[in-house]
Amino acid sequence: MRAAASRAANAARHMSTEVAVRSQDAKAAGAMARFFDLPKQNSLDEVFPGTPKATPQPALAPTEVKTTKLANGLRVVSLDTHGNNASLGFYVGAGSRADVVHGTAHVLQAMAFRSTSARSTYKLRRDIDNFGGSFSATAGREGTAYGMECLRDELPLAADALSEAVMQPRITAWEVSEVLAGDLETGTPAGLGSTADEDLIHAAAYGLASPLGHAFAAEEANYGALTADTLRSYLGAQFVSGNAVIVANNVPHEPLVDMMDATFLGLPSGESHATPSPFEGGSNLVRAPGATTVMVGLKGAAANSKGARAAEVLAAIIGRAPVKGKEVGMFGCKAVEVMSRGAAAGITGFEAFNFSHSDSGLFGIKAVAGSSAAVASAIDIAADVIKAIAGGAVEEREVKRAVAACKMAFAARADTRAGRRDIIAESVLATGTPGSVAATLAEYDSITAADVAAVAKAGLAADPALGVRGALESVPRFDRFASKFQ
Repeated sequence: MRAAASRAANAARHMSTEVAVRSQDAKAAGAMARFFDLPKQNSLDEVFPGTPKATPQPALAPTEVKTTKLANGLRVVSLDTHGNNASLGFYVGAGSRADVVHGTAHVLQAMAFRSTSARSTYKLRRDIDNFGGSFSATAGREGTAYGMECLRDELPLAADALSEAVMQPRITAWEVSEVLAGDLETGTPAGLGSTADEDLIHAAAYGLASPLGHAFAAEEANYGALTADTLRSYLGAQFVSGNAVIVANNVPHEPLVDMMDATFLGLPSGESHATPSPFEGGSNLVRAPGATTVMVGLKGAAANSKGARAAEVLAAIIGRAPVKGKEVGMFGCKAVEVMSRGAAAGITGFEAFNFSHSDSGLFGIKAVAGSSAAVASAIDIAADVIKAIAGGAVEEREVKRAVAACKMAFAARADTRAGRRDIIAESVLATGTPGSVAATLAEYDSITAADVAAVAKAGLAADPALGVRGALESVPRFDRFASKFQ
């Protein structure tokens, strides 16, 4: 009885489900029939009745770099990308290379946007805050830049503040003392890429007394000579129209020219030429506690040359490896190879570097040695890696990978307002023209394994440079060091 009842119930449920499915199929079929029976619709190119006409928006002016030279010789360059924020910068082709008293450019960087003949430091910076602006100042071996960021409509206020900072600084004795007492940013000696590292290898490569070889960072031994008069003398000699350029991003050109003509009319005319500073090779040894920094440098290529791009690619091929067990970027086909040799010798980190100046260049390898004995191993490894590259050990696929990394870094910089402004200024000061991002990327693409090998070979043809800071007991004599790169 129970089995019969169960079979009857199942049959009833099956019949109910089948009826429901048939009903749904019928509804779907009816809907499909009604869809195909709809009246003909308007074609896509017909205008629907009552539709308002679209109002075409005015086309944006094409983005292009424009240049004008003012009556006093100051160059004004602009790029209008039609954004809401404007970026304005004053650039001078002079840095620590032009120092008469070492550390002058460094101190002036820290003195930027302080009191002027028209406003106190507090008022100048408060006024910049009031229109939502920001300011910056940077300096290096061959350049100094004062920058402003603001809303596009506030550019006249930013231009006034910038021109005051450049042309009307008071530079009082007490402000200089305040800066020397604690406002200087010199970088930490232990940090990769610090100012101390750069000074260490430049002194070895160019000589302590040379324009490129002396320290960028102000040193306490020179504080007495870094007076207000010293700083004013530097400004008078270097901040002149023929040695400067104004670059603006997100700013229309014609109004910018009129504005700069009015605000920078008082900038002195004239030009300044850098004193030659050839690569010499040599050593710079500094005894210090803690881990030992070893920097091996070779003669590179001048900025804005194909050789300089190839040296960048070479540095990217060598790459960098972990420091004290923490990864800081394992890019570089030679990174693992070098560290596998160096780890057993007590080398805790390394990275390649490249500096390109207006008339010369410097590239090489920096290693951090955990012990005095590791210094010799670091030198041997650096020599072997660079000689292998010069001998053609790098494949085209490795070059392409490094080129891609260099292009990415350059493009990322060019995509920012301040970065693009800096790139244009560097090109104008070096070549007289604003250059092109597309042309620079194409230069990277043209680099081959043969170009990279040629840079390494040229570097090996000159005397090398050795900078060591830390334990010096295991540092070889310079002639023995140099023989490893022959």
